[in-house]
Amino acid sequence: MTPPPSSNLPLNSPVPQPYNWPFWRRAILIGLCSGALLTFVKVLFFPQSYRLQPLNFPATVPLPNWQQAPAIALSKPTQAEADKLFNFINGQAYQYRQGPKTLTIEMRYFAPSVGDVKALITYYRNANVPPLTLKQMPGMGYYALLTDKQRSHLTACLTPKGGTVVTREQFFQTRYTSDLRPNRLLSWMVGRTPLLDNRCLWMDLSLPENNISEQGSNYTLLQQVWPTWSQWWQPYFEQHLP
Repeated sequence: MTPPPSSNLPLNSPVPQPYNWPFWRRAILIGLCSGALLTFVKVLFFPQSYRLQPLNFPATVPLPNWQQAPAIALSKPTQAEADKLFNFINGQAYQYRQGPKTLTIEMRYFAPSVGDVKALITYYRNANVPPLTLKQMPGMGYYALLTDKQRSHLTACLTPKGGTVVTREQFFQTRYTSDLRPNRLLSWMVGRTPLLDNRCLWMDLSLPENNISEQGSNYTLLQQVWPTWSQWWQPYFEQHLP
């Protein structure tokens, strides 16, 4: 009989053991597989079910040292082409009086949006946008000052989270830093909310210019009103889910 072939391993060598993956590799692999499975289940069994609802604008909003006049709903199309282009949902105009001064605040809700205030001004006022003076208020966000049609304006787009913005770049930067959270990801996976909350509440505060030399004082007054107004609406808007 032919003897069996001899092994090259020494008689006392250990038996090779199967390779054990490190824990972190197994965790990543399990996470990737689970994410892929959940995405497949979402797409197959849970199509998008969220619906954008009009924002419930309250009839009265407190503003210290100002007397409010009756609010005016802007839910009817104001400019059909602009409303369709920017996904206008609804809105409301508020007026306040302080002695001889009359403060007008127009609120328009858009969903989805890109937060481009300059484009909103262009289409809703049918005019070239005058120069914007961009400002930032710590802890609140950005806003713009401008003069248009004999009125001084302070304007910005309030986001559900992340404060106020004026430009498209600021809007999307805020979305990526504020919306990509684990709890929102799970809600998106089952079709309850969009991954990015691309909604905008456009705020435009304005005062008439009775005298061009008063422009500076108008801006000062608008900037005094702005923190109170914005801080009241931020939590209210956050609670209104898409």
